[in-house]
This record gives sequence, C-alpha cells and structure tokens, in this order.
Amino acid sequence: MSFILDALKKAERDRLRGDPKNLDDFASAHWDPYQEVPSSLAPRNWMLACLAIIIVFGVGIYIQGWEITPPSGAPSVSTPASPQAAALSLATDRVKPLEPESSATLRPLTEQSIIVAAPSVPELIIAGHMFIAEGSTSNRLFIGQSSYREGDKINSEWTLVSIKPDHFIISAGDSTEILAYR
Repeated sequence: MSFILDALKKAERDRLRGDPKNLDDFASAHWDPYQEVPSSLAPRNWMLACLAIIIVFGVGIYIQGWEITPPSGAPSVSTPASPQAAALSLATDRVKPLEPESSATLRPLTEQSIIVAAPSVPELIIAGHMFIAEGSTSNRLFIGQSSYREGDKINSEWTLVSIKPDHFIISAGDSTEILAYR
C-alpha cells in the first residue's frame, strides 16, 4: 500500500510541476505544491485606487467647467508682448470714434480727404506653429499645407511679422493684427 501512496504523491507532484509559477517551483527539491503563495497585490491596489480618485476628480472639474480667474478686486495689468504690440495699443488708445459731420459743415466731395479702408484680416486655418526662441530663423507658422517664417507673405496683402509662443503678428500696410493660435 505504501508503494501505491508514494506513486500517487509522485504523480501529484509531477502534475503540479507541469504548471510551475516560477523557476524555483520547477527546479527546487523543497518545492511544496500545497504551500500558499503570498500575494503582492496590495501596492498595486493602492495605486489603482489613487488613480481612480484622480480621474474622478479630473472629470468632476471638467464637468463643472471650473476656471481659475483672478478675484474681482484685483487690478488688471497688461504687458505688451513686443514693441509692435505696445505701439498698436498706444495707437488704439488715441483713436476716436468717427462722428458724422453736420450737413452745414460738409465740404464738397473734391475737397474731402480720401480714406483708404484697411484690408480685412484673412481667414487663416492654423495647422500648427513651431517656436524655438525669440527671433530664431527656425520659428515656423503652418497655415493649411504651407509653412511660413517671419517676413514671408501670407497672401497678396498680409505679411507675417513675428511668431511668438502664444500668438503671431501679421501686417498689411499700416494695419497690424495680433492673432492668437486657435
């Protein structure tokens, strides 16, 4: 009977060795197939729980549409990004709205000065931009399928003046426009 029990134990060991968990299970002389393997899932479970909390918090912020805004009593300070922007802001501060003249003070049409309309800002589809450093020749603006550097003509009227990290400046004649990337 002892031969039968020994044979059954050997068969059980061989069967369990067919599905080893690691190399020591397969090659060890002291391997016990009935020994419980300790689980190392606790750190992974904590990390998954923290990740789930962060995701839920992020989705909550996204759904609420929270924005970080300064308090209403805080003074607003705007700093122009470049000398062109400073000149543009000074020029717009001095502009007065056009008021119609009374009919008594209208001059004949030949004496009135001709006002040239500023060209309209082109509708640009910005595909991307590359800003390396201020004034770098590697700075690029990608509009549609084309690439432009500072000084390049965008169309027959507008020229790319400057590429900045968060906006670009174009000009046509006396008109200068500062456009943010969309």
